[in-house]
Amino acid sequence: MSGPNDAYVFQQLAAVLKHDRRTASPRQTVRHDLWIAAMPGRTIPSLDVFERVITCDISTTGVAFLAPNFVRSEIIAIRFRPPLGRVVVAAKVIYQSRVADSGPECIKVGCEFLRRL
Repeated sequence: MSGPNDAYVFQQLAAVLKHDRRTASPRQTVRHDLWIAAMPGRTIPSLDVFERVITCDISTTGVAFLAPNFVRSEIIAIRFRPPLGRVVVAAKVIYQSRVADSGPECIKVGCEFLRRL
């Protein structure tokens, strides 16, 4: 999914990749596809284990997304697909909660970015 919010997503992601927290901005609601996978070690998981989720909001310090199930790993890999190529970052799961009005299996997950992989 791509749309008018893509520029904001990529702007926030660029600041994360530059480790420039001075340009941090409040989380902004966006809708953008990204992919997540559990990270058992420090290496990027195989592409076939990533699952698609939808971003709720993003800032230079983290991202929240909607997932079909609870995330079972404390550290996950998040794969973005900006115009300049694939970017994968490690993130720590901070919170998870069921979204009441979004169907039987819709979980909002909030993560803090840790490092680029």
